[in-house]
Amino acid sequence: MIKYFLIFFLLTFSAGSLLYSEDQKISKKNNKTEYLVLPFGYYNPTTNFGFGLYSIFLFKENSNSERSRLRTEISYTLNDQIIFRYKSFFYLQNSRLLMKANVKKFISNYYGLSNNSDNDKESYSYFSTDFILDFNRDLHKHFSYSLLYDLDLFHITKYDEGGMLEYDGFNYDKIKFNNCLGFGFNYENVSNKFFRNGISADIQYLTSSRIIGSDNNFSVFNTDVKYFLAYKQSSINLQSASRFTFGNVPFTKLSSLGGTDNLRGYPDKRFTDMNMILFQSEFDFRIYKKVSGSLFYSFGDVFDPFSDLRFNKLKQGYGIGLLYDLLGTAIRVDVATSPENDIQIIATGNRAF
Repeated sequence: MIKYFLIFFLLTFSAGSLLYSEDQKISKKNNKTEYLVLPFGYYNPTTNFGFGLYSIFLFKENSNSERSRLRTEISYTLNDQIIFRYKSFFYLQNSRLLMKANVKKFISNYYGLSNNSDNDKESYSYFSTDFILDFNRDLHKHFSYSLLYDLDLFHITKYDEGGMLEYDGFNYDKIKFNNCLGFGFNYENVSNKFFRNGISADIQYLTSSRIIGSDNNFSVFNTDVKYFLAYKQSSINLQSASRFTFGNVPFTKLSSLGGTDNLRGYPDKRFTDMNMILFQSEFDFRIYKKVSGSLFYSFGDVFDPFSDLRFNKLKQGYGIGLLYDLLGTAIRVDVATSPENDIQIIATGNRAF
């Protein structure tokens, strides 16, 4: 375990050193800081009622008028779940550093490894830690490249003996640890406004190997294309995404659909398999001052092999929502459903896409 955290420390130290050297080049254009802490409560079928604290910290502005920001969220649910999320964006002169951390003591449901799984589910408990570093540097105008690191620690602490998890080979009897290294290419030409306008596209490749201390040998390939069209006090938002995995893929790195940011209207990770495709649309419109409404619709599926994908059987989710513009962050409350007639209530400080 010590060697794993040494790898983590070295990569974090290298990224921090690079961040410091880049930060010295930024002209001190706007050093005004803004800080806000809010209590919040929420409910969804997976967590029951939850309560916590949400904070956002905005600081230094770069030459493109982009504000660096740090967001944290910690909550506790009546299902005895503990969730900590950290996300920071450091905007530099010609580069950006994204850092994300998620720590969970959680109870979730497993529906099986298939795109034809029914509503039968198995409840399981787990502890997980996921840390992501994404250093993004400009190449030319709107084009950039990314260097990626993903540390994943996962342990299923309770499951049903003889259940679906054991049948599919995911009844881990020890902590699973994986280091992932990768790269990506990005195109970003989206306005920095609440009602966004423009196009973004991302391609990422991650690989994990026992050579760098991982328990599994596998790789992941992601694509994500977004289109935003703003008109007065409204916008049309579209997303097309895909994910393909190869090798001995651990439970946490499988492709899934359903939850708070994809195929809303289904429970979290309602469908799980090796690969997935997803298409989402959302119409946002101003209601009053900083309050906006939204209508959304999405469809997609998971599959393995490709022949399992049937376009006439794609899963669909849809709903309505409210957005509140808080210091440039969209506080979102959605009510979503699907042909399974399951009502999902979502409350979060992140956009769906």
